[in-house]
Amino acid sequence: MKNIKLNKILLLLIILLCIGCILYICLTSFRKDKESTKKQIDEIEEYNYRLYETDLTQYKKLFHELKNILKSSTVDEEKYVQLIAKMFVMDFYTLQNKTSSDDVGGTDFIYSDVLSNFKEKSKDTLYLFLENELNHKEKLPSVDNVVIENIDTTLYTYLKKTDSKSFKVDVTISYEKDLDYDQKKTLYFVHEGKKLSLVEIA
Repeated sequence: MKNIKLNKILLLLIILLCIGCILYICLTSFRKDKESTKKQIDEIEEYNYRLYETDLTQYKKLFHELKNILKSSTVDEEKYVQLIAKMFVMDFYTLQNKTSSDDVGGTDFIYSDVLSNFKEKSKDTLYLFLENELNHKEKLPSVDNVVIENIDTTLYTYLKKTDSKSFKVDVTISYEKDLDYDQKKTLYFVHEGKKLSLVEIA
């Protein structure tokens, strides 16, 4: 009798576990489908920077400026870092145009070795409650402007590497509506091949 009850409980647990797995797989694929429907409209191939239809108008303008700067045989790194600092902040801190908590903004500009950790941390912090608010876009931030307050060339050590010509960029962020999100940030960019990549936000 006890064995029959135990078998029934085990069977019920297995069924519940299977249902849970199926639901997880369905939700994950649905999120990926939503992300894949974002229409890409331009790309800077050598740098792996992409522009999407849903990006802010200001972001699109900055993207075209960046494209022109990177075409030069000698890239002006100060102009380059100014643009990607603005673009990162605009894309990362604007949540109104995101499709899910997996649709983390600004990832094109993140140093490749910390990208995975950056995405996970973002989903646990700024993007944590995004999906709860997708039907209430007015409660989500949209960056209106990014002002570069200061740029310094500095020595930066990261992941057992050192970049003597890295950039420290101080920015001020303004939003279409003040919802009490971050307004001042310091960004650290290091060289990653021919690219400048964001390695720390303070």
